[in-house]
Amino acid sequence: MTLRMVTLKVASRCNLACSYCYVYGKGDESWRSRPAIMSDETFVQMLNWVSRQTNEPVMLLFHGGEPTLVGAERFDRWCCQAAEILGRTGVNTAIQTNGVLLDKSWAEVFLRHGVSVGISLDGPPDVHDMHRFDHAGRGSYADTVAGLQVLTDAGVQWSVLSVINLDHDPVRIHRHLVDDVGATSLDYLLPDETHESVLPLRQRYGPTPVADWLIALFDEWWARDLIRVRVRVLDSIIVALRRQRGWTGQFGNGPLGYLVVEADGTVEGLDVLKSFRPDLVHTGLTVESPGHVLDELPEFHRRASLIGVPLPTGCHGCREERTCSGGWLPHRYSAGGFDNPSSWCADLYKLFGHVRARPGVIPERLVAHADLV
Repeated sequence: MTLRMVTLKVASRCNLACSYCYVYGKGDESWRSRPAIMSDETFVQMLNWVSRQTNEPVMLLFHGGEPTLVGAERFDRWCCQAAEILGRTGVNTAIQTNGVLLDKSWAEVFLRHGVSVGISLDGPPDVHDMHRFDHAGRGSYADTVAGLQVLTDAGVQWSVLSVINLDHDPVRIHRHLVDDVGATSLDYLLPDETHESVLPLRQRYGPTPVADWLIALFDEWWARDLIRVRVRVLDSIIVALRRQRGWTGQFGNGPLGYLVVEADGTVEGLDVLKSFRPDLVHTGLTVESPGHVLDELPEFHRRASLIGVPLPTGCHGCREERTCSGGWLPHRYSAGGFDNPSSWCADLYKLFGHVRARPGVIPERLVAHADLV
């Protein structure tokens, strides 16, 4: 059992009010009772807690809310402390940000500590601003792209994270992100829908809207960007099919390898689950919990984070049982629990089938992952 990453909710507030946010937009209210910013004391307690849990390198992912609300100076200090306390086993740092507050001081800190930077950007202004706006309803596209330009000018490497928008053309979105914005590493996230909430989307967009969106994207990417642009969700499918085994959290039933630490030091499981039912993330642990506590995790979180979850009963005998393996754990949720194929099952089956039928040479950058050498 290995803890590979800790997601740090260093800010429990956000300067944007994105309409689909699973933290603030889907019923969870736990953030209201937490400090707006993680304290220096809690951060150091977290580092010492992590050092007791693993003897292997760990990734610290700064998240939120909006993590840049902590300020570049504090972030710089925290990165120094992380290197000092976790340096024996190794530590890497990453941040997922909306990019609105990025400036030269942030770029300097990122370069100094080798921070991996992920930017949330959904496409051209009309697409991005449809859901990603501030508390006054103003779109955030211009500020996000300005932040990206600061990073680019400073030589900071960055990647883009987009949420699939079924109202807009995937090819137009992808071409904008690659050709206009300059992204060479992207991921497109399936909407977080459960078996209870997905039906209205199918009624509105058709029986397999996500598959249709991603198939159009895949064909465009395969024809024009396969070698030079990384699209994580598509890379993951190719590798899963080549290996006949999924290799990411989205596919494969493998352990997620991470836990979440909230701004008050509470240790939780996969945080998106609280948008379905707040108690699903509870572990009963905090960063003040003594000793090596991974074995004390509740069984559900121990499996999800450290061991791997079983194949859903309904997936046995499916063509993709070893590749898709039921899909992303949150998408399996229903009122009866998680023993279900993904709420996007029909979409994933169609998408995997489309990729299976595509002849061609696997990109060199994926060969090692696919065990082809």
